[in-house]
Amino acid sequence: MAKTIRAIKAKNIPYYPKQLLKRNNLALSLKIATLTIATLAIFNQDLAIVINDALQSEPTNYSHT
Repeated sequence: MAKTIRAIKAKNIPYYPKQLLKRNNLALSLKIATLTIATLAIFNQDLAIVINDALQSEPTNYSHT
């Protein structure tokens, strides 16, 4: 950690831990959102088939008709 701070100070980059943490959280959130959206886009038809079959199957459907 101290080496990182020294390296940042040597490059004249301002060191603000809270701002760096917020940037890391934003980057992580964007990565998670991108992966989720890409996965849903790729497997959209497969998921629709699985969900439809689950709704039509008696063991997974709790509707009282």
